Amino acid sequence: MNRVFPGVKFFDMDVTHPIFHAFFEINSLDDFPQAYNPGRPVFKGVYQDNDPDKRLVMIVNYNTDISQFWSGPGAA
Repeated sequence: MNRVFPGVKFFDMDVTHPIFHAFFEINSLDDFPQAYNPGRPVFKGVYQDNDPDKRLVMIVNYNTDISQFWSGPGAA
């Protein structure tokens, strides 16, 4: 990531960030475990100019497959 965003910093994200309430109403980040790798889900944010008060550029998630849950029941 340093090649793409020199000096990039990853900031911890919590459920209060507006991105978690923009399309889906997500009230707990613990609701999205990864089926094959147990552990607490982790969400990190990358922000414009490494400033969390500026625009969110990217979310990095670990120990979760949040898109699997967004796809809905029975989705392949």
